[in-house]
Amino acid sequence: MGFRCCAAPRSLSFCEKTFRIVKIDTYLIEMKGKTKSYVLYKT
Repeated sequence: MGFRCCAAPRSLSFCEKTFRIVKIDTYLIEMKGKTKSYVLYKT
């Protein structure tokens, strides 16, 4: 999906931005999950 839109050079910057946003979202979700499991483990 992501690679197809990156094929066009003019949409590369848009693609990079979207990819970074998705990466940050995934990271935040992972951190939330880790914090939740840590809190559950401690209580």
